[in-house]
Amino acid sequence: MFKPNFRYTNKIVQLLTRISAARESILNSPLIPKWAVFSL
Repeated sequence: MFKPNFRYTNKIVQLLTRISAARESILNSPLIPKWAVFSL
């Protein structure tokens, strides 16, 4: 069985939560590219 060499501290959980929230915000934002380049 895998036993990691670290522990989840309050600080680590807090930072992981902030990263997760930032990621969701970026993934769900309606970003419009300034221009699109298409190769035919």
